[in-house]
Amino acid sequence: MTRTSCKLNKIINLKNNTLKKRIETSWISEEKKAGLLLCGIIMIVLTLCITGVGLWGMNLIRAKAESIVQLQIDKMQDVANMRAAAHERTVILQRIILLNDPPERDNELIRFNFLGTEFIRNRTAFLKHKMADAELTILESQKAKSKVSDTLQNKVIEYLIEGQLDLAREVLVKDAIPRQDDVFQALSELFLFQKQAADQSAKEAEETYYQDRLWILLMSSAAIITGLLIGLVINDRSNQARQAREIYLMEILRANDAKSSFLSNMSHEIRTPLTGIIGFAELSLDSDQTASERLNALIRIVGSGKHLLNIINDILDLSKIEAAKLEIANVPTSPFQALADVRTIVEMQAQEKGLSFSVNYNYPIPKTILSDPLRMKQILLNLCSNAIKFTNKGHIQINISTNFREEEISFEVVDSGIGFSDDKMESIFKDFEQADSATTRRYGGTGLGLSLSRSLAKLLGGNISVVSTLGKGSRFTATISTGRLGDIVLINREEDLAGITTQAAVTKLPQINFVTGNILLVEDTELNQILFSTLLKRMGATITIVENGKLAVDEALSNNYDLVLMDIQMPVMDGLEATQLLRKQGYNKPIVALTANAMKEDREQCISAGCDDFVAKPINREQLSNIVRQHLPNTTPFVNTVPIEPEHIDDSPEMMALVVQFVNNDGASFIEEINISLTNKSWNQLKIATHKLKGTGGAFGYQILSKHCEKIEFQLLNNNYEQVTWLIGDLNAIYKRIVAGLTLNRNA
Repeated sequence: MTRTSCKLNKIINLKNNTLKKRIETSWISEEKKAGLLLCGIIMIVLTLCITGVGLWGMNLIRAKAESIVQLQIDKMQDVANMRAAAHERTVILQRIILLNDPPERDNELIRFNFLGTEFIRNRTAFLKHKMADAELTILESQKAKSKVSDTLQNKVIEYLIEGQLDLAREVLVKDAIPRQDDVFQALSELFLFQKQAADQSAKEAEETYYQDRLWILLMSSAAIITGLLIGLVINDRSNQARQAREIYLMEILRANDAKSSFLSNMSHEIRTPLTGIIGFAELSLDSDQTASERLNALIRIVGSGKHLLNIINDILDLSKIEAAKLEIANVPTSPFQALADVRTIVEMQAQEKGLSFSVNYNYPIPKTILSDPLRMKQILLNLCSNAIKFTNKGHIQINISTNFREEEISFEVVDSGIGFSDDKMESIFKDFEQADSATTRRYGGTGLGLSLSRSLAKLLGGNISVVSTLGKGSRFTATISTGRLGDIVLINREEDLAGITTQAAVTKLPQINFVTGNILLVEDTELNQILFSTLLKRMGATITIVENGKLAVDEALSNNYDLVLMDIQMPVMDGLEATQLLRKQGYNKPIVALTANAMKEDREQCISAGCDDFVAKPINREQLSNIVRQHLPNTTPFVNTVPIEPEHIDDSPEMMALVVQFVNNDGASFIEEINISLTNKSWNQLKIATHKLKGTGGAFGYQILSKHCEKIEFQLLNNNYEQVTWLIGDLNAIYKRIVAGLTLNRNA
């Protein structure tokens, strides 16, 4: 690991430890303190509120009770005054009868009348109060008795005024005093009633007061309990929030750890092929390097570059899935052709590592299903590449079967590799993770393949599961939805399968044609200018290069071009603006966008700007060739028919006889085997036959055969099957020229 990577890891670990310490100490204690403080505040506030309400209620009750008691006291006072006035009037009458002095009698009469007025005044005040029914009854009885008593008292007064003392005394003793006693008795009953009412009101007020105190006590206790409960609930919620935050923060820490591990892995994964690319490129510049060594270096450079591209594509696919922007096709797809394409690549990888490889079909299997063939092959290639990487000896096997009830097709990828334990089952499907760090260190990899494959399988209506035994191997099962199987043709035997895959292989062979026409290449990077112009010139096109959109507009409008290849991101004026400007000015020649932005929205943006097609960087040569051929006229390449004679060999009859035998027998056999392997897309067999012809051709004086076979081997190693097809066509032409040269030599 580089010094920068180590420094990055130290920084991340330091941050992680600091964050963990904060979680374990300060944040936890602060939240506990906050919970307890909040609990206490709630209890105090509730207690104060309830106590305040209780005291306010007690004041209201006390005021009401005092008002009721005061009313009863006032009424008692009025009744007492009435009773005293009535009693005093009776006493005055008795005293008047006993007095013989007229002036004294007159004074007593004046006092008698004053007490009568006082009685009426107190009675009037008493009547102003609100009274109960019992009071009214007693008062009515007293009123009737007072009326009789007043009449008798007035009669006594009249007798006294007339001087008839005996009659006054007789009426007073026999009638007036008894009637006045009745009035006094009624007033006493009224007074007693008022006293009882006052006592009852005081008692009720006292009871209410104690009840209110009890209510305050109970409510305060309830407030404390409620505050405690609320505090506990809040504290519990706070603890839950704290725990959730801790989990979240731990997830952040885990993500940071994963990111740290990912950065380390990616640093290794990227730097390793970059080291190879830079190192072998520098070796290729060495003048002492042989052609074979230079070829090997170039092969490794291309392979390393494609490995880097695969890493980038995996990350982009994963980001699209997470953003729900990865589009899945749903078209008729042949599972047999998908497996045949995968087998072409995987079988060679397995053989290079000394592993056996086989595909087993559990019939019946639908001839076609509704799915995305590209993503299906991506899943299978990921699983198979994973199996090969972790298998050092033994076998790789693919088993295909169909679940008609669930409408699913399953692909089992079985290996005899290192396997893993049960506790690693789910971790291997996480982004940027592998079974353990030792696995990462030993085998490398970004940890994206299985995660991406499972996500793709789910998008295709299935899933990926795994069964593994540590040290014995693994079995990954990818299921994919087939769509409706009701009317689908089924394949029931291997004989039918062979016809399907062979036919598909033949129809997919690329057509090799040259093109004619002028191409305007708009590209600001010098390296890309050299690369694109070389590829296009080899196709037969004439190339003009400009480095920005403004120059492209001027050049396209000034000269006649059959096709414009427009880079999108450039200085001065970008490709989108240049394309829009050309279309506004009526330019109707085809414009194809070249851009490293390969997302769907980027393609749509280019098409909306006026581009006719879209090619993503890094350029796929086959894709670029096909697009160029769509817009430029094809032409038949020049075929060299000059006979070829053997060079630098002994021209003795014996040697020439061997040359003739080679050309007519072994050479012809190798050429036939090469063409059959190409037709069947048996790339490994083609590699073997080409290598044999390369070794024997030069020995019999045909260096052109050896050099041409070396080119074919190079393209086979590079998996560039379009170039392989093209070169084999040239090989057939070379062999015909060799046969013609042999005939010419024999005739001479």
